[in-house]
Amino acid sequence: MKQNEQNYEQRLADLNKKLGIIQRDQTNKLLQAVASYELVKEVIGSLPFGRETQNSIQFNKIVFPQFLSLLIYYRYMVSIFSSEPLRKSDQIAHLKAFRKKLEWFCLEHRELIQYCRSGATDRDDYYFTNKPNQLLPEETPAYVWSKYLASHRLNDLINFEIMLRKKDHEPSELVWTAQKTSLIELLYALHAANVFNDGKAGLKHVAEAFERIFQVSLGNYYRVFQDIRQRKINQTVFLDQLKEKFQQRIHELE
Repeated sequence: MKQNEQNYEQRLADLNKKLGIIQRDQTNKLLQAVASYELVKEVIGSLPFGRETQNSIQFNKIVFPQFLSLLIYYRYMVSIFSSEPLRKSDQIAHLKAFRKKLEWFCLEHRELIQYCRSGATDRDDYYFTNKPNQLLPEETPAYVWSKYLASHRLNDLINFEIMLRKKDHEPSELVWTAQKTSLIELLYALHAANVFNDGKAGLKHVAEAFERIFQVSLGNYYRVFQDIRQRKINQTVFLDQLKEKFQQRIHELE
């Protein structure tokens, strides 16, 4: 069993590495969830559901839930983002409804969850001796325990998404009081430097974020950028000023 345990640990490590790559390369959360779900499903399908695991409490209670909890997590993630309403206020209610379902699930199965969390083993034969299955019924102990493990990550995800949407509703305390042309110059410079979302953020996306954060309307920033390009003396007036002010601050602190 020791060799099998190491094999499962390696499979799980490889899986998490691939999931990390998906998260890094795919910024759309729904597409990220779909790709991750399909990957985990494929890996679970390759696990050896044979005689060696038929009566293995270790597999049913410890090993398999680590994989199944990932499948449940990404399945819920797909459900959350694929059914998300358009309005921000409705999105928060939508997320809270999912969180409430998780709370009810944990409350309904609190006896089994408390048993597993306690580290007890006296009822393992009762809960975890059934032969594991790739598609476990939702009422089986292995599925319930796996869903509980997934619920931690789901709660973190939901709370984070709620926080993001609440921030969108809160006015920023920062107001851009310099010339709009200067902010547009900065906007294009930062976008050209690929500093947002690993260089995958669109100019429009960044511009909208600037408008929201600095409480300013940039108007037709494409036309303003064309005017900047046509400057005959200096095309980077504001950026040069920033460099000068930054160097001045450094000298002041020496």
